[in-house]
Amino acid sequence: MKLFTLFALCALLWAFPAHAILDPTPDLFGFYFDELADLNCQDGVVPFTQVTMYAIYTNPTVPEIVGFEFGMDVSGSALILQTNIPGYPFWDPIENVPYVVLLGQPRPLQPVNSLVVFTMLYIDVGVGPVHFMMRQADAPSGPWDVPGVILPGGEFFPVNVLNGQGNITAAINEDCIVPVQETTWSAVKAIYR
Repeated sequence: MKLFTLFALCALLWAFPAHAILDPTPDLFGFYFDELADLNCQDGVVPFTQVTMYAIYTNPTVPEIVGFEFGMDVSGSALILQTNIPGYPFWDPIENVPYVVLLGQPRPLQPVNSLVVFTMLYIDVGVGPVHFMMRQADAPSGPWDVPGVILPGGEFFPVNVLNGQGNITAAINEDCIVPVQETTWSAVKAIYR
């Protein structure tokens, strides 16, 4: 019976490998610590370490955009050193914290789209974890009060925010849930030793 259970378990693990799953919510903005949009909490970061974070737009229901806008609040001790937009090397939004960005030409969208890359320094002065909250831009380009994208015709298209607008979207040194790991053949055999 143990041998049958072992083979059944192995077949199941081989057929369905465990991977983090992209949030299926359509038109979702969020902050993540990887470009795949599946890691929004990073723990074990030691003081004075550089951390890269991404503002990512996932599952778009529109084919392309010419801009985007959002605001960001940070609580805790992290200093943003540099920000850039992938594919637009001359744009430096450190002076433009509201992140109201027009790209100049339409950008085709994929299921996962990195909009802004943040390089920051985690300082840790004993005030606890660092939290990042996404919300509407400080100076939006119109009368809306939500983050969104600008469509090629100039229309503003509102988006959803991971965990809800104004709530914690990403965190450093928070109590993170352990990510799903691949199970190896050795690990499965060890269960039955």
